[in-house]
Amino acid sequence: MPRHTKRPRYLLWFFLAVAATLVLLPESYGWSLRSQALSLCKPVLGWFSKGGDAGATASASRAAPNGTSPRGDDGKSNEEADRLRAELVRLQEENRQLRAQAGAAALPAEVARPKGASAKVIARQTLGTEPLLGLDRGLHDGVKKGDGVLFRGAVAGRVVSSADGAACMALVTHPGVTVSARLSEGRVEGVLSGGRTVDGERLCVFKAVGAKVQARPGEAVVTSGLDGSFPPGCWIGTVVSSERKGDLEWQILVRPAVSGPNLEAVFVVQELTPAEVPWPAKKK
Repeated sequence: MPRHTKRPRYLLWFFLAVAATLVLLPESYGWSLRSQALSLCKPVLGWFSKGGDAGATASASRAAPNGTSPRGDDGKSNEEADRLRAELVRLQEENRQLRAQAGAAALPAEVARPKGASAKVIARQTLGTEPLLGLDRGLHDGVKKGDGVLFRGAVAGRVVSSADGAACMALVTHPGVTVSARLSEGRVEGVLSGGRTVDGERLCVFKAVGAKVQARPGEAVVTSGLDGSFPPGCWIGTVVSSERKGDLEWQILVRPAVSGPNLEAVFVVQELTPAEVPWPAKKK
């Protein structure tokens, strides 16, 4: 058999072995491998991202002013339906982002803007229940594992692994991501984590301890700043419902402000300004 006919088979087996390795390895090891792969493929991924944007722009410029296709009558209805569906998704995303921005702006600014780095999303991958986003910032930019990630001032997730030139982040809805949080009005503090699905919607679970916790639906949940990854007062989401699980334990479902993987750019928190605690003056 000629040698050139064996190469495609070798390549196929190689890619299958890589895919099987990523699936069978523990999730934490998979995050590290993805970060290393993103760091090596960062120039190529950036080129494809720009090419995709350019292609979409060119396609939009060739479309008719009313959004229809130059095909026959049967194709016009299908094209119009696809356009309306895409427009509906876009408007829903813009509405969600505007609500997140308005909610974050309405909260009191307790600390100054944290120091960090803006990062572009260069890859999206889903192998489990939650997607991982690849960022174009890594260890060389000061981005490390555990750093908090914000989107327009709202909590988006955490960095789960970092290589020299790229990193991977998981959304706040991921079951492995935890954030120190509190109720904005009740001031009850606790720990928020992902991993809950209700009627097909990804929600977070906020666990608090107290004899009486009043969490009304629609109340904002913000960061407490106790974990050292996020400044206090950043909007996480809104209360959906609350349930008492024990004598002092409460479980509160939270709809996150940032839950979709369709992010283009985020802000990675790298350094927080410590809060100034007023101490009483010493008596002379």
